Amino acid sequence: MPAFRDIVRRIDSIKNTQKITKAMQVVAATRLRRAQAAVQATRPYADKMVEVLQTVSERATEYKHPFLVRREGGRAVMILVTTDKGLCGAINVNNIRAATRYMNENYKAKQQYVTLGRKG
Repeated sequence: MPAFRDIVRRIDSIKNTQKITKAMQVVAATRLRRAQAAVQATRPYADKMVEVLQTVSERATEYKHPFLVRREGGRAVMILVTTDKGLCGAINVNNIRAATRYMNENYKAKQQYVTLGRKG
């Protein structure tokens, strides 16, 4: 059986760990609120962008940009948008896998990739 002093030390250690955990939880909650506020602030911008893109796509049915027209020759370029920072799970890996799968299914030869973002 552990000595009384060992039990007291153990209790103190657990209390200190609880304090640290609580502080980390408070910091995480603050960051979450800040991130949610940033998302809410960008919502009107995103809604307006969707509206503008819908209007443009409805009115520009006859115009075909040369970069978007499928031609003979077999070359294809995929532009991948990746993150600049980490801690976002497997989003970059999933984007790259989906892009390579799409390119392998639709364009067999002469594939090129351009990445935007540091983690790509």
